[in-house]
Amino acid sequence: MLTCETNRGVAADASSTAALDAVRELRPAISARSAEIEQDRALPQDLVDDLVAAGAWRMFVPRRYGGEGLSLPECFDVLVELTRADSSVGWVLMIGFMGATFPTRFPEDLARRLYDDAPTMKVRGVFAPTGVAVPVEGGYSVSGQWAFASGTRDVDWVAATCLVIEDGAPRLGPDGVPEIVMAFAPARDAVFCDNWDVVGMRGTNSEDFVLDGVFVPTQFVADATARGTEHTIATASLPFWVSVAPGHAAVAVGIAKGAIDDLLAVVEDKRPTYNPLSRTAEDPVFQHRLGEIATRLDAARIYAHQVTSDIWDRAVAGEPIGPEDNLRFRAMAARVTSECVDIVETAFRLAGKHSIGAGASLQRRLRDIEVAAQHFAVAGREYRLLGAALTGAEIEPKDLA
Repeated sequence: MLTCETNRGVAADASSTAALDAVRELRPAISARSAEIEQDRALPQDLVDDLVAAGAWRMFVPRRYGGEGLSLPECFDVLVELTRADSSVGWVLMIGFMGATFPTRFPEDLARRLYDDAPTMKVRGVFAPTGVAVPVEGGYSVSGQWAFASGTRDVDWVAATCLVIEDGAPRLGPDGVPEIVMAFAPARDAVFCDNWDVVGMRGTNSEDFVLDGVFVPTQFVADATARGTEHTIATASLPFWVSVAPGHAAVAVGIAKGAIDDLLAVVEDKRPTYNPLSRTAEDPVFQHRLGEIATRLDAARIYAHQVTSDIWDRAVAGEPIGPEDNLRFRAMAARVTSECVDIVETAFRLAGKHSIGAGASLQRRLRDIEVAAQHFAVAGREYRLLGAALTGAEIEPKDLA
């Protein structure tokens, strides 16, 4: 059986430990700037530079291209720590981890050139096919507007998912389904719209971008539903939604861990309004509720990490990911996110009046996780798809991308 290139073993463990140490060292500085990040609706450039110096954008990039080559479970741990510090930072890096592996969808010589040209490989991309790619000589003319393109302001590339239009109609693939491609274009060719103004995850800079008749050479266009072309790289062998699921779960777990951190800080000196001689931390009911959500968070984290490790081991071994495995993995991310929403809501209520101030970090985390839970990847449709797979019903190929 063909096995995939990986970076497990002593070296990978050392890289993972170094990565975790680097982000933990940055955590206090990140947390101290959460209000600024939210106000500016994007990560400050100096903080981005610090994260780049820590190797954040290249942690999931295969070693053959100069990255750290961390495994999916190791990246999960890093994302939890980053999101624990600040939700928007964790979200941007979650997108960054995935975006930085986009070049593995292309032939190796092109992928290597892309990584050489942009060592940090900052990509803002959208998987929804809200644009069109019209075949022209040597490539495609790409036009459209893509929403929710999270990332930094110093982005290198945009990844735009498009419906291929030929002779005024969608071009059909061999299976009779309209062809959908992902076009990789320099960020300088895109116009970014300053339209990100929402209630949570405000610092993710998830604005729209527009491409208007931009020429994209054929070699920079890939089948949006295909695995990477270099199948000996485990990161490229996973279906798209499978590769992003652990990141969403990690963000949810990180926000929930941060919420419990906030709650513990609040109750250190908190006293009930009508019984100021007692301390909330000594209240048996409070202790019970705190212990309950802490245990639920541990269970969610362990579940997510175990499922992520299992799917990664299969990718490394070169084993195929079947429809049921695909959907079970994605359903995990939806379940973990839902559980973490409830944990954060409980922490918010337990903190009482200390959670409702405009500057309170708990209310920010509550808004952040409610917005994160609205994402298509964790909104819960995977439950229906998994149920269909378990009953033997046919699943459309697009739902297994």
